[in-house]
Order: sequence, then C-alpha cells, then structure tokens
Amino acid sequence: MSHVFKFLFILCLIYSCSNKGNFNFKVKTTQPLNKTTTIVTTSSNRSDLYKSYNNGEFHPIIQTSEINSYLPKVILIGEKIYYSVLLEAASNSNERLTVSLENTSFSNFKCYRIIPISDWYSEANKHKVSLEFIPDALFALKRLTDNRFSFDIEQGEKVQLFMEMEGISAGKHNVDIKLSSLKNNGVYNLSFPVEVVKDNSSDFKTNSIIFNNINLQSGKYVVDTWKEVGFTHLQVNYIPTVYFNSNGDPQSSIISNSSNSTGFRNTAYPWLKDGGSILLFWESNYDKVALLKDGGYLKPFTAPWYKAYKFILEEQFRLLKELYPHVSKDNIIVYVADELKSVDIENKKFTVNQLRDFSVFLEDELSEFKTLVTYGYQSDVASVDLLTGIDIKVPHVNLPVSNILLNKTIKPTDIYKELNIENKWMYSVERGRFSSLESFRFNPMIAVAHGYKGYSWYAFTDHAGSTWYATDLNRLDYSMYYHSEPNNPIYSYWSSRMGTNEYLTSSLRLKSIEKGLLNASILENILSKKDSLSKNQRYRLDEILQILLEYNVTYTEKPSFSEAYHNKCKEIEISLRLLQSELN
Repeated sequence: MSHVFKFLFILCLIYSCSNKGNFNFKVKTTQPLNKTTTIVTTSSNRSDLYKSYNNGEFHPIIQTSEINSYLPKVILIGEKIYYSVLLEAASNSNERLTVSLENTSFSNFKCYRIIPISDWYSEANKHKVSLEFIPDALFALKRLTDNRFSFDIEQGEKVQLFMEMEGISAGKHNVDIKLSSLKNNGVYNLSFPVEVVKDNSSDFKTNSIIFNNINLQSGKYVVDTWKEVGFTHLQVNYIPTVYFNSNGDPQSSIISNSSNSTGFRNTAYPWLKDGGSILLFWESNYDKVALLKDGGYLKPFTAPWYKAYKFILEEQFRLLKELYPHVSKDNIIVYVADELKSVDIENKKFTVNQLRDFSVFLEDELSEFKTLVTYGYQSDVASVDLLTGIDIKVPHVNLPVSNILLNKTIKPTDIYKELNIENKWMYSVERGRFSSLESFRFNPMIAVAHGYKGYSWYAFTDHAGSTWYATDLNRLDYSMYYHSEPNNPIYSYWSSRMGTNEYLTSSLRLKSIEKGLLNASILENILSKKDSLSKNQRYRLDEILQILLEYNVTYTEKPSFSEAYHNKCKEIEISLRLLQSELN
C-alpha cells in the first residue's frame, strides 16, 4: 500500500462514510453483539506463552472476523448506543489517532480499547495445544475533551475500539463520528441514523442482585457504576458487631469501629443512600451473629440467639432510618439460605430443621422484612416449601433433570413447576469470560416473559487472585470487571500504553448485562400496564411474548441462540422500545 495506514473498520449499520487525506478504509457490517469471540494462539510451548502473557510481554491480536457490536435502530432517551471499530495499521509506521463525537444529539460519549484476556477453560486444559484469548476488558482511552479521545497504534497492530453514547432528545438523528490521524492530517467520517424515542417507564427496573459483594467494591464510584448498569439489590455479608450477655440481652449498641460494622457501613450505606436495596446474607456465619461480652458467641437458633438477631436487625434499621429517612424495611431483605436442599448433601453447618425454625421466627417476629431463598443444582422439589413464609424464591436458570445423591434421585427441574409464588426471580451461573454475550442480553427479558420478576448473575464480583490472570489460584474468575492492579504486568502495560488508570475496568459482559436488564425492565413495565394498552398494542405485545416463550429457560444445558432466534430478539428489542414510547 502506498498510504501510511490501512484501517479496517467493522461497524454495524453504516449508512455513509467519507475520508480525507492519507486514509484508506474498508468498511464491513456485522451482526450486533451476540457472542464472545475467542482468539486462538497456537504455540509449541503453552507454558512459555502463558508466562510471557502474564508478564505483560505477549499481546494477542484481535482477529478481523466475528468482532461484533451493538447498534440498534431505535433507542430510548437516555439509553446507550454501543458499537465497535476495528483498525489495522500498516507495517511501516506508528501513529496517534483521535476519535470524536461530532453532533449534539447525543451525550456521555466514551471510548475504550477492547483488550483480549486469557481464558480459564483454555489455560486449565493442559492437553490443548492452543491458548484462547477473549476480547472482554474495556480499557478507557485518554480523554482530551468531553467528546474527544486519543490513542496510539503501533505498526502492524490491530486495535478494536468500543464506543458508547446516550440519546438525549427524541427524534431521528445521525450519529457522526470522526477519526483523525494527527501525523498525516487524515480524517475519516462515519455517520449512521438512530431514532430516539420517549421513555415512559417512570424509571421502572427489573430486580437484579449483585451477588458476592465485598468491601473492596464500595463507595460512590462503584455504586454509581453498578446502578448505571441497572442492578437494584446488593448482597451484604457483613454482620454489625453488638455485644450480648448469655440471655441475648444487648450490652452495647452497634460497635461502629469494628471491622464487620465498618464493612457493613462501607458496602450497604452508599447503596441504600441512593435508593437501592440490600440482601443480608449471613447464612455461613449464623454461629457468629451474636458476640458475647466475655468472649465467644451465642449458640445459633436458640431463644437468646433469636433475641440477639432481632435486636441487631432492628437496631441497624433504626440507625439507617435516622441517616436516610427514605429507607424502608422493604429495602432490606433477609437472604435466609443459599441453594436450599431438603437433604444434607454438603454437610452444612446448619441443619434443615434449624433453617425451618429460623424461617418461622422471621415470619412471626420480623415479618416486615422480606425473605429470600435460592435453589441450585442439588435442590429438590421438597425444598421449595421447606421454609415458612419465604417472600422471594430464586431458582437457578438451568437446573439438571435429575441428580442421584445420598442414594436418592432428585429432580431439580421439577422446582419450576412448584414455584407457586408471584414474586419469583431467577439467577444464572455463567462461565466467566467464556460466557455467551447473548445470554446476558436476552435471558433477562425471556425470564420476564416466563413470569419471573428478577434476573441475576451469581458470583458477580467473585474472583481468585488477580482479575487479570486466568488461573493464578487455579479457579475460575466470575468477576464481570477488572480491578486497578498497578503491580500486575498486564494491567500496568495497558495503563501505561493508554495513559489512563481507572479503579474499575469494565467488560463486554457487563455492557451486555446493562442492555439485558434494560430489555427486561421495558418488558416488565409494559406488562404491568397491559390492561391500559390498545387493541393494537396488545396484539404486538402478544407477538413478542409468543417469540420469547419459544426459548425454554429450564433446559439442563443452556441452548445456544440460533441465528434466526437471535434476529427475532433483535426485532423484539426495537418493538419493545416503540411500545414503551407509546405508553401513557
């Protein structure tokens, strides 16, 4: 090529483009964001390659095929548009480029570079010849102004950008993006149409829990990030510290400077302050709820223990109410048991009978606080009604048809048939970075169509060791984001390269979750107003439900989305937004 640079752009729904100066572009269209693309690197010595990667020395290259983006034809006011651009540099020069948003119909413009990350399933399988790297981490570009970013591209390098912006005014608009080469004064302009429609939802949100939250994920920045994604509930594991005597009488108020009370305050308070709700998950530490003044703890599920538990919950609520008058008992849910089962399979610290007695106590003494139980792979039908007065029941999305445990065959899938409760939610355990992006984007609205009032992802923040390494502690990382880790070679390389340092680095999975929760919230809001819909609107809603109900959320193995069904879901996203804009 005679030009200094060759750029290959992969975009969605490009309607016009132009270039000036020393730019040569090929433009291709792709399907919207629908699955994680793996990058396979073959090496005769896997361990050397992985060591080189972990040391920040090897940087896998994103391939040109199957890199997908999400750019709808219709969005709501305040909704984000996502799309990606793939650039390929010539082999004879380095360059600094800028990318900018050129019109005022959209705001909150952000731009990231997609970083390939190694995958646990690939690295843990020592029999494989190849290693797989998955485009997932979104490293922020250096911001020059509100609507302009810069980045460097090295000779022969391929760079995929991920951009987002929000529609701020109703109407049909063009999104105009300009890419500029500072070295050669070349410019490439992109323009595509998007219709922005009114959002008549009154900020309605489908319930979604952040499981496994810890003290590290706290503070205003984190709270703002998670609420922007669309989460409504935060799991809190910390138990505020109070001293008791042997009769369960309090000998102090909450000890504010204890590590547990500080952890509770750092995680729960910022979330509740901004209108969120929390789940108190104390099951694994029920034997450490009530601290004795003279040392030790009250025995769980005894009369003194129940008295102490009630005091802690009511005293903590009183303190919260003084600080945040808007907080109500509806904002605090007692997460009674995780993956409940009627038989003792894992030798848990607490028996089924103890948990049943606890549920009776909660219903009798603390009924103003809602209760929640989850059901997992080893749960059985008998466990559904095992506890008394449970307000929210949450089964795993894909339960096995049967398990043979303790010489007894149980059928977890039958749980779905027995969930005769209005307030039932769902949760999924995904495969870390290897997860299908489609499941994040489409499963929440499919669950709503099946009558569920919430959708969550287990172990949302859970990771072993570094968030940037796949197998440093020989366990899968579920975390949907990456930490700022200055001492990690991978993070430090990209931070130095990009000139940015964010406390949290987002991921394509998290962006897909944001779109998925919005889809579910729109559908649930429309269903709540079904009686007021016109005949035509009801017909359109029924068509949407018919398609969504084709997908069976109770399969043992998660079925992949066919191309045809994927395309139907894309059309449903548009139909939902148009219906939402028509509501009174």
